[in-house]
Amino acid sequence: TDGPLPLPRMLTGASFTPDGRWLLVRSYTELFFLPVDEDGVPGAPVSPPVDLTPLQERQGEAVETFPDGWVYFTSEAEMAGARPQLTRARCEYPENGTDGAP
Repeated sequence: TDGPLPLPRMLTGASFTPDGRWLLVRSYTELFFLPVDEDGVPGAPVSPPVDLTPLQERQGEAVETFPDGWVYFTSEAEMAGARPQLTRARCEYPENGTDGAP
């Protein structure tokens, strides 16, 4: 793209699934699913991004995936001395890497 991305679209974190088939990449407001080929190279996102705004994070920063299907999201603290937010959500990955939003 030309020029800087709007702040909500800036990428803030990423995590490979434990089986290595997907790379989850997050911005402040969205989660993208990228299929990973047999050489470990991520492709283009496969479905519309997942809207993360319902999490009501102040500043979403990281994403981590686990073998049991849980995905964890972390956010910065709202103010100095406050605790950061940790959110856990179930995740369904797009079928065959081509269709369906998680």
